[in-house]
Amino acid sequence: MTNETNRPNEINVEVFQRPLGELAEVLAQKVKREAPALLRAPNFVAADLHVLIRQAMRTYDLLFTSTPMNGERSVAG
Repeated sequence: MTNETNRPNEINVEVFQRPLGELAEVLAQKVKREAPALLRAPNFVAADLHVLIRQAMRTYDLLFTSTPMNGERSVAG
């Protein structure tokens, strides 16, 4: 019988999954706040980037997690 925690080639994603989600949320908010002043593009580009980052977060939640990173319960859960 092997100990599940001592397997060298496995990574426990629960350790970094929530902090990674929080980092993505911070990045999305930072893009929303600061990108319009920094980009040489129309303001809607920053808004689109913000939406795309958040959509990527929700897609990740849907495909790879049982509960969303933002703490909300999913319909199936």
